[in-house]
Amino acid sequence: SIANGSVDCGMGILAAANALKLDFVPVAEERYDLIIPHRFLNDIKIKALLNLICNSPEFKELVNNLGGYNLRDSGKIMYEQ
Repeated sequence: SIANGSVDCGMGILAAANALKLDFVPVAEERYDLIIPHRFLNDIKIKALLNLICNSPEFKELVNNLGGYNLRDSGKIMYEQ
C-alpha cells in the first residue's frame, strides 16, 4: 500500500488520501447519480434518504469536509420518465 511505503503511487479518492495524510493529484472527475424508480418515491425510507441528501446542512457539511466531493447537483432531478 501507499500508506506503508510498499508502493509509490496508486489510484484513489481525495477523501481517502486526506484520511491517511497522503498527497493527492487529481486526474479525473466522476459523477455519481442515485437512480430511484418512481414507484419507490413514496417509500418512507427513500423519503428519509432524499430528505437527508436534499435538506440536511449537517450532511452537506460532513460530505464537504471529506474533500473531493461536489454537491452542486445534489438533490436535483436529472431525468424523469
